[in-house]
Amino acid sequence: MPSMPRKARNIDPNAAIAIAKIKRYCETNGVSVLALSKSANVAQSALARFVNGERKSITPAAKFTLTWIDNRHNQHNWHNELVHNDSTDSHGCRIIGDAINSLWDGRLQSAEVIASLVLALRPAIDILIGQKSGGDKE
Repeated sequence: MPSMPRKARNIDPNAAIAIAKIKRYCETNGVSVLALSKSANVAQSALARFVNGERKSITPAAKFTLTWIDNRHNQHNWHNELVHNDSTDSHGCRIIGDAINSLWDGRLQSAEVIASLVLALRPAIDILIGQKSGGDKE
């Protein structure tokens, strides 16, 4: 029996936008598609085929990567809410943000470790601030 030719799929107009977003992320952050695929925990070959335009629609790997990029962007910009809060010292937020960003290598696992370490410092900071202000925080 002769095989039936595959029906040509229409090109999804959102695919070009997604490709541009992924490429822009890689260029802006100085990472390769390989590094991005490892960070987003998707198959490098699947993401590379999508980014190289070998797929006509947004693939599951691309969807997952785009979600990962959006989540990372939102996590990275959490400080914007603090900076615009009148009750927060924006210079202090910048100092803390720079210190934490200097430790982070861009991986989710590292972010979780750094966040845990920072939160674990809370009792020590309370003690130190209490000692400097002359009051006891018991």
